[in-house]
Amino acid sequence: MLIINSTVFMRLSGDAPWQHTLLPFYGIFMMLCGLASGTLGLIAILQKHDRSWLAWLTILPGAFVLFFLLGEFLVPH
Repeated sequence: MLIINSTVFMRLSGDAPWQHTLLPFYGIFMMLCGLASGTLGLIAILQKHDRSWLAWLTILPGAFVLFFLLGEFLVPH
């Protein structure tokens, strides 16, 4: 989703009328998917004792989302 966002949506002109209604929901959906992948990765590692590197890799998007949200709330604009 991040690749689609950077290659498709960010290269469009800023005057597209649908862009102002679609992109906020797309961004929220991207953050929810990252948070869900991090949560499921933690569940797989902590409860199921999964040791694969792919399970550890799923924690990265969740950590990125948490870091982003903490930055938004701790450092106001």
